[in-house]
Amino acid sequence: MLQKNKDLLIEIATRDVKSVFAYFKTTRDGLSVKEAQKRIQVYGRNELISKRALLAEVMIKLSGMIPGLSKQNVRDELQCETVTVSRVEASSVTGLNSELKMMKLPVQELVPGDMIFLEEGDIVPADVRIIYANDLLVNESVLTGNDASIEKFESCYHIERKRFIPLKRMKDYNPLELENVCFKGTYIVDGNAKAVVVSTGKNTYSGILHTCCGRMS
Repeated sequence: MLQKNKDLLIEIATRDVKSVFAYFKTTRDGLSVKEAQKRIQVYGRNELISKRALLAEVMIKLSGMIPGLSKQNVRDELQCETVTVSRVEASSVTGLNSELKMMKLPVQELVPGDMIFLEEGDIVPADVRIIYANDLLVNESVLTGNDASIEKFESCYHIERKRFIPLKRMKDYNPLELENVCFKGTYIVDGNAKAVVVSTGKNTYSGILHTCCGRMS
């Protein structure tokens, strides 16, 4: 499963932007609202089953018995993290004319193909392929243990020049070195970016590691 995720990340990192859009059947403006609703049924919610989530489930079941604690209070706490997403909404009258909408959504509602915007202080909500970066610095210590800020770009141009070999020919390439990919759980130290969602929930790099560690424990 980790190898499959790794292969996907390398493939998406080496494609040009137009090809990335074609792969995910999305556009520079993002998915339609209707398509995003379909995809969440296919891919599931962008979340991991963690001890915190299991505790919250217990709290929701007990909420009716605890004074001052409601189910809505618990759900609001779980869904407080949001991300700016670009989606296209068709006219409710004709269904032909479309309108671009920028909206704040709970990160749990993200799906592959979504177009998101990241800025300083944001936690990256999914594995994403950067299509625009402005002085982007990312801290990946949650995955690497290295607290140094990593600069990210729209392409892998720098690393390809250093290795003198195309990424597509590097079967054992470390995806954490990809210059135009950000990973779920890392955070933006500086700058801003626009990116397309590649993987969500348990299918992200960190999600697969989480699953593997759970099986070993």
